[in-house]
Amino acid sequence: MAHKHVQRPWGLGLFITMAFVITGCLGNDPSQKTDLFLLNVSNPAVPLEVTARRSPDAEQRFDEVLPFGQLVNAKPLESGVWNFTLENQTRMPAEQFRYGLGKDASYLLVLYGFNQETPFADFDSSPDLWKQSSYEEAKSFLGGMEVVTSKHFLLQQKLIRLPPAKPDAAPKLRLAVFSPGKNEFIVDLIDKAGTHHQSPPQGFSQVSDWLKINAGETEFSVRYADSPAQVGNGTIELPQGSVTTFILAGESPNGLKVLIHQWKDQEATMIYAGKSNN
Repeated sequence: MAHKHVQRPWGLGLFITMAFVITGCLGNDPSQKTDLFLLNVSNPAVPLEVTARRSPDAEQRFDEVLPFGQLVNAKPLESGVWNFTLENQTRMPAEQFRYGLGKDASYLLVLYGFNQETPFADFDSSPDLWKQSSYEEAKSFLGGMEVVTSKHFLLQQKLIRLPPAKPDAAPKLRLAVFSPGKNEFIVDLIDKAGTHHQSPPQGFSQVSDWLKINAGETEFSVRYADSPAQVGNGTIELPQGSVTTFILAGESPNGLKVLIHQWKDQEATMIYAGKSNN
């Protein structure tokens, strides 16, 4: 469902100023390209359909059906503002959003959501995810919106900018959690020098800061923050200059998966799929 934001009159001048700044930064030169990777980690694990159009040129567009957990290779797009429509191939309302994609930049667009029947989808525990705009509240009051139906499957997304993978830089690694629930998770790593690294605890839809570790073969485990119970573990090669994101997806406790996205030499791959040990 679209999340609409009401622009207050006092912020109109700032909004216009920022619009000019953003437009200038993004540019309209067709030679200015941007790369966009797509990943679906929805819960339940269902295909998602994405339609994107570059504003204001409606002829620049793409349509993609995304299976769960499969990385869609980079789409070389023109920089600028892109309008997205996200659907889960049912009669549920589509989610609409827009992003400005900068020139000579690379992004990972993570698409996720959760079903109303999951324990996390509870208004009292997660009111921010159930908030309605003034428009939605008015439409609901007038009988024009079925709130339960429109909130049955909450479609969401997060755009993560991929930093340049410099060949001579130490590997960077972070944890991103898209498994709905109240649990927090931690990734532990022991690099080839025997040094232990640990991410801060991360909850649903959170992305940690970067950890910088030694290049080479690295042991890892992803676990619950409040217990030693592991979601997945193994060994991963972290090349010099690589940028790696551990993505936790699926439904707890038995369906949790660790998907690992690695970005190096302007290319990205999913190099490992960890399975829950529970």
